[in-house]
Amino acid sequence: MNTDKLRELVDQILDVEAKTDTQGKLSQLASALSSLSSSPQNADYQTQLATALKQFKSSMTRFQSSFAPRDQERLLDLSEEAFSPSLVDEVANSITQNGMSPAVASNFAQTLLSKRNEVFTRLRELQTALDYFQIEQEEPTAGDAELGFQIPRELFANNLPGLIKELRDLELIIKFFSEAAIGKYEPAQVGSISTTDPLVFLSMAEEVAKTIALAVSWAVATWLGVEQIRNLRAQTAKHKSFTPEEVESIFDTKIKQEIDAAVEAKVAEILAQSKVAKSRHGELGAHLAKALNALLAKVERGMTIELRIGPPQVDGDSAEARDDEGSSRQVLRDIQETLVFPTPSENPVLPIPDLKDDKPARPR
Repeated sequence: MNTDKLRELVDQILDVEAKTDTQGKLSQLASALSSLSSSPQNADYQTQLATALKQFKSSMTRFQSSFAPRDQERLLDLSEEAFSPSLVDEVANSITQNGMSPAVASNFAQTLLSKRNEVFTRLRELQTALDYFQIEQEEPTAGDAELGFQIPRELFANNLPGLIKELRDLELIIKFFSEAAIGKYEPAQVGSISTTDPLVFLSMAEEVAKTIALAVSWAVATWLGVEQIRNLRAQTAKHKSFTPEEVESIFDTKIKQEIDAAVEAKVAEILAQSKVAKSRHGELGAHLAKALNALLAKVERGMTIELRIGPPQVDGDSAEARDDEGSSRQVLRDIQETLVFPTPSENPVLPIPDLKDDKPARPR
């Protein structure tokens, strides 16, 4: 995680916490447990505990839902103890399992409260330090969105020519979808870049980002469907009654048929909504088919994509235009929730097509 992404995440955590007050609700829950432990038979204390647990659960649900799937993973990297989605269940289980000794559950809640207090204190100190060194986050400009492509090193064999090819593939994928979405190629602008497994944020028009993100969401769903066939393939391959050739003939053929049908349907859907001239549908459709196959193969190998939305356009627009923009941005926010990626396959079966552009458009 680079400093740009760290700054964005720290700011978001503290902003969301200020709105949801998970620590305040947890403190109330710990207090209710403490009261109950001193007088277990008190009906009022039992009611207070039930109310406090419900409010803590509600606040934690709102906290978690405020983060995109990839950022939820980063929360756990920062502190699984403080941000685990199972926290509410752990507290509830502690209360249930220690119904006769609420002091045990009270100690559990107090310990959790103390640990989370420490995490939030450190996050505020970190935010202050980032302010001091003027390390700010960069966000997309108004009307734009960013797609962050995390490229596993296995995809480019950890060598420079391979990385260059991966970046070239991204350029072509964006080019083809840009033509489909807005009728022309608008090159993406480079945003922040992180190392380890390279994470490259590319800024583009919201409509282009939406079209690509929908395709990625489709790729994840399609890959999960193929994964079921792959699991059957792996189980069958262990059976001595089937030769490797028979397994390949049965399952690989079926996988290819499923992928081809899904890609054909998705290309037709994209072209039906495309602004490009119908005379180019054949050529662009072929490019889109390869781009979709490439996305599928790369997702299978562990590539993930995340979406960041820039601020809305300001002033001067009609009420109708603002409503349209609000609707479009809600679609983008909804897509963010679907970008949950499966564990990459250790034995991928989908080939990565060679992306080419017979007529490369290099806008000046």
